[in-house]
Amino acid sequence: PFVWFPLDAYVAHHCSVKVNMAAIRRMGNRLARGLLKDEDGRVIEELPLPEPPAPAPPDPRIPLTAKQKFNIIKSWKGIAREMELTGVIMFISLFERHEELLQLFTKFRKLKTNQERLTNVELKRHATIVMTTIDESVRALDDVDYLLSYLEYVGKLHTRIPGFKQQFFLNIEAPFLEAVKQTLGDRYTENMDVIYRKTIRFLVEKLIAGYESPDTDPDVKYSFANRPRPLTTEASDSDPHTALPSKLRELHLSDSPKLEPKFQSKM
Repeated sequence: PFVWFPLDAYVAHHCSVKVNMAAIRRMGNRLARGLLKDEDGRVIEELPLPEPPAPAPPDPRIPLTAKQKFNIIKSWKGIAREMELTGVIMFISLFERHEELLQLFTKFRKLKTNQERLTNVELKRHATIVMTTIDESVRALDDVDYLLSYLEYVGKLHTRIPGFKQQFFLNIEAPFLEAVKQTLGDRYTENMDVIYRKTIRFLVEKLIAGYESPDTDPDVKYSFANRPRPLTTEASDSDPHTALPSKLRELHLSDSPKLEPKFQSKM
């Protein structure tokens, strides 16, 4: 059987529901702002806002605060868009400061002018691979275990380059900073200069540590197959997580006739 309600009672019931829901929403807004007010807008009580979660403490193994790490990762996006040019500028500056290092590079040691170096395909290729190594390191600042293993791996690879000395790692610091400054322009502030200096010094120190580590085959000791995110360089379909190490081996071993065969066979 149907139950009939007077029209005025039906309207009053539903109107009261709407008013109550609106009051609840207003109450929620006041609580979200930390103020408890009455219907006339007068503050009844000021409520304490919940404390935001504390940021994770910085990893003591890297020399950057959480804010500095955030700033360089954000700033690095500007470098990542100009990777090749930044790398070429870095090497031009390196060869101006240390001309003797040209003897390590058979493919562009005969380049005499900066214009020749700026347009040379082989130098562009080499500069891009080196910058990609730095790029991977900056992006891995949140994954320190991987970062340290990766830098040790790269440092150890340099022991296979005839004539290479650990001092050469230190020689890259000033040219790197100069290249980054040119690429970023006004975005390279005094604060960012401090952060970039700390970062490149840290990377160089870990590369040297890898270079000086016990003489083991880096391809045996280190595995990047479980890398959670893809590397910057193009990855092969069969093994997407080892693209960058493969390129590093190609770079460091291609002009090295004195290498042990077991290394070249893995390329």
